[in-house]
Amino acid sequence: MSSTHTPSKAADAVAETTQNAAHAAEKAMGETRKSLNKSLDALEDGVKQASHTLPHQLHEGVARVESLTRHGLAAARELGQDVRTQVDRAGERTVNYIQHEPVKAVLIAAGTGALVALLVRALSGRSN
Repeated sequence: MSSTHTPSKAADAVAETTQNAAHAAEKAMGETRKSLNKSLDALEDGVKQASHTLPHQLHEGVARVESLTRHGLAAARELGQDVRTQVDRAGERTVNYIQHEPVKAVLIAAGTGALVALLVRALSGRSN
């Protein structure tokens, strides 16, 4: 067994990847929200102008809204793919760690299971 791979390094790598994926998802949602807000603002502006000007301007406003919406959805799709990729990589690293350090992996899993059981027991004791 290699001493270069420790359980904490593997756990840190998984935690970091998970945190990166969560951050990317939050960023995607924020960018989508911004894009949709811009779209709504553009639509509102377009409607106001159209009520005072030619129908041609309304058409341009709708086209801008559609473009911004498509851009926002494309950005969200791309970031979603990035999140999936990061999660896949974390899974691959986990499998690799388990394959190279099976005893440590089983001990980590057993310890984690025991900790979860203790937490569940403690929390269920509080609720009674």
